[in-house]
Amino acid sequence: CDRIGRRNLLFIVAFLIVVSAVPCFYLLSTHATPLPVFIILLIFTIIASLEQGFSYVAAAENYPLPARYTGVSFAYNTGAAIFGGTTPLICEWLIERLHSFVAPSIYIIACAMITIIIALFFMQDKHGQSLAV
Repeated sequence: CDRIGRRNLLFIVAFLIVVSAVPCFYLLSTHATPLPVFIILLIFTIIASLEQGFSYVAAAENYPLPARYTGVSFAYNTGAAIFGGTTPLICEWLIERLHSFVAPSIYIIACAMITIIIALFFMQDKHGQSLAV
């Protein structure tokens, strides 16, 4: 992320989630043999690892230095409460409503699209700038 910028990497990771969610969920719902399941989980693990390596730095750089700790902790915990607490309910509702085990991918894609919109329109590209400023 230091080479291509956190904003760009955030966009790339969210785009990878958008294009891989439905195919991966579809393959998981077809009772595939262990090898395809392993490959799908490996894909999701790589994408998640890409995001988790820089997301906290990307969050921190969006707050001024005096409010950085408070801003990041408030945003993280509010997001965890809203999305972490409601995700199982929403996914179960989508499965029952659409009668498909691929339905949770819609929720994942929606969250990734929110990330893309934020990265494109609301994040400043601070590539190469010091975080201490």
